[in-house]
Amino acid sequence: MPAWELLKPFSVCRGLIEKDLRRLSEFVEERVLSDGEDLYSGHERPAGVVFVVSGKMAVSILPSGAGEEASVEVGPGETMAELSLFEAGPPAVSARSAGESRILFLPRHGFESWAARSPEGAVLFQARILADVGRRLRRLEGALRLVAGVAAESAGREETTQ
Repeated sequence: MPAWELLKPFSVCRGLIEKDLRRLSEFVEERVLSDGEDLYSGHERPAGVVFVVSGKMAVSILPSGAGEEASVEVGPGETMAELSLFEAGPPAVSARSAGESRILFLPRHGFESWAARSPEGAVLFQARILADVGRRLRRLEGALRLVAGVAAESAGREETTQ
């Protein structure tokens, strides 16, 4: 299947016309990663967006000053490192294939070249990225509220038993 067709189901590509998808696919690099293969080692900043076509990627970050690594799995139909298209790079992360994974990689310079050729498509693509990031932030906020509520409840129980 050509890369432009593989991009179609991703939320960041929904609504793009075929011409824009075909142009975008000219800048996408396809890779197959074996189980445990590193995409980013943890000392690098992602240099573009990653589309997970199949398999899973385990993405980890060790926040500065934290003792534990935070991690999440990114699976088929999901993207990661989208914000690297707009800034020098998000915090250094490690990304490792959890089983054999097929990915498409759109480097920042490729996105910029595509955006110059397909400005309307690029605006829609960016809007979709912002919507996806917003959804993730709301989920994170909900998880943090849950953790904070559990921690507060636990602290309250400890006070009553002392």
